[in-house]
Amino acid sequence: MMSTSRTIRMHQTHATALLLIAALAGGCSPSTPTTIGPMLFPAGSTAASVSSARFFAVDPTAVLNNSAMRNCRFGRTTKIPVVPALVELTLAELTVAGQSVDVLSEGRIEERHRAVLAARLEPIVSVNRELAAQACHPWRSGPDDVSMVPPLLIAADARAPAASLEWIIDAAWSAGFEEAALWVRSPGEPVSGQGRGTPLTPKGADVAAVVQEIDSIRAGGEPCVLLSPRTSGAGAAGAQAGTMDSATLRESISVIPIAHTGDRQLVSGEICGSLPTQAMEEILPVTESGKESKP
Repeated sequence: MMSTSRTIRMHQTHATALLLIAALAGGCSPSTPTTIGPMLFPAGSTAASVSSARFFAVDPTAVLNNSAMRNCRFGRTTKIPVVPALVELTLAELTVAGQSVDVLSEGRIEERHRAVLAARLEPIVSVNRELAAQACHPWRSGPDDVSMVPPLLIAADARAPAASLEWIIDAAWSAGFEEAALWVRSPGEPVSGQGRGTPLTPKGADVAAVVQEIDSIRAGGEPCVLLSPRTSGAGAAGAQAGTMDSATLRESISVIPIAHTGDRQLVSGEICGSLPTQAMEEILPVTESGKESKP
């Protein structure tokens, strides 16, 4: 069994620590919830309602001492620093985990943003994968959830170019995320399903059209969409009109899941393909006093 006697020092990616947020289901942090937007959220008829706690990860800039590691391993997530695994794309700005990446014109992001996105996303993946191997994984939903990295939440304005969304997803897959979820405004409903996984390379011009393409596949009975970005250009911003909203990361949100590859359980609970046999997770022996016994 791996010893936790050492201090885990995370990657230092920014001079300023990432935001600590959200009083969520499962309690990821005691501070104020994060406001997203304003933006025109896309509509999704096959949305699933999930806990927003699923999209929180240990802050990769933090230092976890032995006490913090014990708190994380026992699920005491109010006692550890967390950040949202979140990319926000408005028509005016691109942000990751609450920190601005760049100002935008009509929601257009380009290939030059890829390196910056990777620099923000890769530490979230690498640090939290290392911690998950030590039973510290605040995003997991229960004993059947064996994900080694949190899913990425993408809040994208419906009018933004489809290519901007594809650059974000391409950067997410390259950084090591295995799943993403698109935040939509339609009420989510509990879902349950299994499919082989349908690859999709979007053809639509804006985010709203991409969501409709994913919706069409899911409405046909295939819950698992494997999105393969084109990343062939910035594209043109859509002209869709609608009501601008500001949203808050709260107890539950409506999302449409997408995946990089099959053979996984989605954040919505749906299954891609046939899940591979998973190794039994390390279980810490606990004494009657509730303390970990030494390995």
